[in-house]
Amino acid sequence: MNTSNIFGFEETEKMGLRKGIVFYFNDWIDEKIISILEEIVEQFLSLTQAQFTKKRSGENDAYVNRRNIRGGWKKVFHRAFDNFDDSNILILDNCTPQQLQTIYTCIKVTNYRGSSHFVYSYLYFQFPLDIEWSTVYQFMEYVNSKLTIRYASAGYEMAFHARILYKSYARN
Repeated sequence: MNTSNIFGFEETEKMGLRKGIVFYFNDWIDEKIISILEEIVEQFLSLTQAQFTKKRSGENDAYVNRRNIRGGWKKVFHRAFDNFDDSNILILDNCTPQQLQTIYTCIKVTNYRGSSHFVYSYLYFQFPLDIEWSTVYQFMEYVNSKLTIRYASAGYEMAFHARILYKSYARN
């Protein structure tokens, strides 16, 4: 099967298909969990053989708040999550103005606990289509062994170019 054109879908610079995974977990976010999250992202990069080139942090920032990564993704990761106290979001990808990302990671962690509920933290990953499903499932098992996963799902995902996606958010 030609996985680069599955379902007859033609990728453009604006959108494409990826294999995606989302994990919701309820571990208390502390230094140990931050270290585990870093290991998980390292494993993801090892599997994809790609590197992050762009970063974005904060809630629903417009595309203009995306920045090039300087000094490596680990520096960006530690700046976002060292001295963690409540909640934060970090998005990493390798999108360029002319090309759709082949990898994408969103890390949203929180320690919010209300009197009757709390908010789950989540991890979201997009893999290139040429990564085998067996590799994706092994990655899911790896993450499940590291965190207290409450929900996980994998499937084909639409990848949207960040410039288009975040400009549409900015208009709303």
